[in-house]
Amino acid sequence: MHPKWCSVDVVTVQPEGPSAELATFGARAAASLIDALLIGLGTSLVTASIGHGSSRSALTALTAGTMAVLTGVYQTWCIGSSGATFGNRLTKTVVVDEDLDGGVAYGRAFLRFLAGPLVTSLAVIVPLASVYALGDVAAMFAGSAQQTLHDRLARTVVVKDASVR
Repeated sequence: MHPKWCSVDVVTVQPEGPSAELATFGARAAASLIDALLIGLGTSLVTASIGHGSSRSALTALTAGTMAVLTGVYQTWCIGSSGATFGNRLTKTVVVDEDLDGGVAYGRAFLRFLAGPLVTSLAVIVPLASVYALGDVAAMFAGSAQQTLHDRLARTVVVKDASVR
């Protein structure tokens, strides 16, 4: 059983045929920001409760590790189970297979996390990751399907949720 905010009937996340309307850049950015705020809150709570009195380097490692684990579990579970995170729900978007014929399996949802949110978050501590992060977003403007690099690698596309049209 998974949390209500992270799941819906499979029927509600299916696009309406091969011509589903792509999500806008603004909707995708808003969904990412909402999800980042949730993960940041969770990370802060864990770090504050466990890391009290730790050295600065231990606290940094705890924060980075907690953020990576929480984001990975959150993104993989929500995208794999229903196609949408809390941010996607609020922006009325959903992640589907690039062929628009169904949802995304957990393995591909995890790959999407590894190639997107995880690498992008590394940009804070690994300068070369920021080049990838910029390329990840820029790729969205270089194709008709508006796929980021992590979407292309996971063979996913973000569309407007057909159930709310």
